[in-house]
Amino acid sequence: IADDGDGIPVEVLKRESLPAASAPGGRGIWLMRRLSDEVVFLTGPAGTTVRIALKLPAQAGAARAR
Repeated sequence: IADDGDGIPVEVLKRESLPAASAPGGRGIWLMRRLSDEVVFLTGPAGTTVRIALKLPAQAGAARAR
């Protein structure tokens, strides 16, 4: 996933706790980190690229190969 926005602030990427229920946002990165096996952010003033990796169970991979 990539965009050409202003980048994600370092403080947001370092945050490990779930934002408060009253916070207007901030749950997307938290959820990505908990639901995936790996998340990599490359971010700066020219935009952000996010790579998300999920490991599939062996059975799912075998069924897909058929």
